[in-house]
Amino acid sequence: MRAHLDTLKRLTEGEGRDFSALTISYKAPLYDTGIPSPDGSRRPFSGTPDEIAGNIRSFAAIGVHELIFDCRGQSIAEGIERLQWFATDVTPLVNG
Repeated sequence: MRAHLDTLKRLTEGEGRDFSALTISYKAPLYDTGIPSPDGSRRPFSGTPDEIAGNIRSFAAIGVHELIFDCRGQSIAEGIERLQWFATDVTPLVNG
């Protein structure tokens, strides 16, 4: 992600625009923890509440201003359950 932001900054400034005036947003899917990435590593925004909170802090540290979490599930009930889990278990670790 850092490399993408560096590229965006270079291109923005190359056009005479102020990179710091941009709001950087990232759509973060909340993956099923049982689904690894193609290389077998843990996907960002998956895993334990501590791991997800760490991802949130890492993205903030490199300049991401907004995270849009995709909590969809196989059903509306599953989506609501993910959202409630996130609000209860992850949010306090970041806002704490």
